[in-house]
Amino acid sequence: LKDMLTRPVVLWPITIGGIAFLFYLAFLSLRGAARDWRADPLAQPAPAPVARAGGAYLTGLLMTLLNPMTLGFWFLAVPAAVGAITQDPTNDLPMICAGVFIGTLAWVVTFAGTLAWAGRWRRAWWLAAADAVGGSVLFCFGMIELWRATRLLL
Repeated sequence: LKDMLTRPVVLWPITIGGIAFLFYLAFLSLRGAARDWRADPLAQPAPAPVARAGGAYLTGLLMTLLNPMTLGFWFLAVPAAVGAITQDPTNDLPMICAGVFIGTLAWVVTFAGTLAWAGRWRRAWWLAAADAVGGSVLFCFGMIELWRATRLLL
């Protein structure tokens, strides 16, 4: 698998597509920030439609479980990485997967909790700032990957 992914016919389309996608997401975030800021930065935004928590959770769970990239990560990339860094991958893989799961869960809960806490003030400037920071980070990631890809060519 590693040899296949390093072939230029596979590597470059994935690299270019990933960089383009990062820049596209950055553009959408920065455009949203500019739109929110131009509207009225001190205004209360319109209330978001309320979704049933159970339905939203089920939708997210199914989207994750059916995502081929997620399946490839957990069934190909993680075992390959564990095999490369440990002496006993058969025994260490469940522990590493549990650690990744707990870390991911902690991040999601902390991030969602922070957004819910900050959302009490529901000001457009806060949403614009969050979009601007997110867009800037995505743009930086895109630039880093573009720099790395350019270095590979040289």
